[in-house]
Amino acid sequence: MTRAEIYKKYLTSPKGQETRARYKAKNAERIKKQNAEYRARVGQHQINTAGTEAYSRYRSSESYRRTCVNTHLKRHYGITLEEYERMYEEQGGSCKICGGTDTRQWRDGRTQRVKLFVDHEHKTNRIRGLLCNKCNVGVAMFNDSEDIMLRAAKYLKEN
Repeated sequence: MTRAEIYKKYLTSPKGQETRARYKAKNAERIKKQNAEYRARVGQHQINTAGTEAYSRYRSSESYRRTCVNTHLKRHYGITLEEYERMYEEQGGSCKICGGTDTRQWRDGRTQRVKLFVDHEHKTNRIRGLLCNKCNVGVAMFNDSEDIMLRAAKYLKEN
């Protein structure tokens, strides 16, 4: 157990909470004075908004979005954003099952690009392709079972 974990466990324990409460009560004036000095030195506004403007600009940037997507793809599927984009181009920007494009048409006439999801075998993590949301959910609902999907196709054909 690390020193930080021990300290955190102590702080959340009843004994730790009781000790902290006693310290705060005994040193209330001292703590109040230190906080006032800090606010006077730094400024209350800076404490509340320190770095948020620059951080917001970075968070809304294209490079931040690409970094987050790349990290997600690496962590969950073991591929990079470049590999995803290559697969996307190979599939022509459409779902591998239904062939639907990755755009959504809104009632007001706007068209929005919708991402294709990485479909993978859950047992081996082998990537099968990129699917639209409906096909991805459909495959998952059939538990990735070819047999169940064939029975469902037979059912639809008969009815």
